[in-house]
Amino acid sequence: MILMSEDKRLIWRILNEISRNQTIIITIQSMEEVAVLCHQIGIISHCIPRCYATPLHLKELYGSGFKFFYSNQPEHYRELKEYIKSILL
Repeated sequence: MILMSEDKRLIWRILNEISRNQTIIITIQSMEEVAVLCHQIGIISHCIPRCYATPLHLKELYGSGFKFFYSNQPEHYRELKEYIKSILL
């Protein structure tokens, strides 16, 4: 489902109001939404909890965006290809 910006903000406002009195568990792909909605973040990868912290703490630990290191050595090509496939799939 694609939401317009006004619809997203309305949903965010409602969720923020509800979350003052109780815990809400949601799944989010957008870090923009995480920053607006979440006081605590739990990250699960391949059915395993990986971390639980505040958005600020995670930004301090991992920064924003992706960090990508590349070696142009031919012997590393296969390993790099497999790593990229594992991230994208």
